[in-house]
Amino acid sequence: MKIAYLKYVLHGIYDNLQQLWLCGGFPLSYLAPSVRASGLWRRNFINTYIQRDLGLLGLQTNVQVMERFWRMLATAQGNILNAESLARSLNISRTTVMRYISFLEGAFMLRVLRPWFRNTNKRLVKSPQIYIRDSGLLHSLLGLDTYEALIHHIQTGASWEGFVIEQIINNASAGTEPWFYRTQQGAECDLLLEKNNKVTAAIEIKHGSSPAISKGFRISMQDTGATHGYIIGNGEETYKAEEHITITNLPHFLHNIIHTL
Repeated sequence: MKIAYLKYVLHGIYDNLQQLWLCGGFPLSYLAPSVRASGLWRRNFINTYIQRDLGLLGLQTNVQVMERFWRMLATAQGNILNAESLARSLNISRTTVMRYISFLEGAFMLRVLRPWFRNTNKRLVKSPQIYIRDSGLLHSLLGLDTYEALIHHIQTGASWEGFVIEQIINNASAGTEPWFYRTQQGAECDLLLEKNNKVTAAIEIKHGSSPAISKGFRISMQDTGATHGYIIGNGEETYKAEEHITITNLPHFLHNIIHTL
């Protein structure tokens, strides 16, 4: 009876998590009476924000260019920023692209996740990764209105990665700095949490119930001196796969681990 109850509670958490991932964190979207109503609200929000609110906030732009810019950012979710490529595609300058990104970051629409690099002789990727912070807005920009459409889309992994990163950063303790790590030789880690100049957690994010530990993740832990590594997937169990690496899921990580880091 106790086991059944615990499974029921865990499944309840997952149901809410799926809704939050699909619809995003804006209250009128998350609490909408239906998925259709949520999608309609988000599309209206995006149109109003681009056509009116950006100008009121002080960013004067061409509406059509900004609409294309947002949709291009959605398709590049979680990728290394390539400002030159964006500029060529939009027929604007690199300086303008960086101005747009800086403005949207300051307006809490974009997460510009910067690379970690300290005293290391490895060749590191030094450009930031870009994420649309609200997963619901991301899905509307990609034309994804249902959970079924989302999990079968090519951007599923990138969407889940950005969603998990946002939840972790928003729940991290004061003074925690987020980074990502990637070398040109292929070692990488989706998220590093650093506090008092010490990497307390290296985190790899996988949209799957049986995530594997990659060689590149182990190398990234060694390079950064991370205290512990976490692979966050969609399984229901949390267990130590190796002495310093734990396989877990997002609810468990947020409820039981993040506040210990």
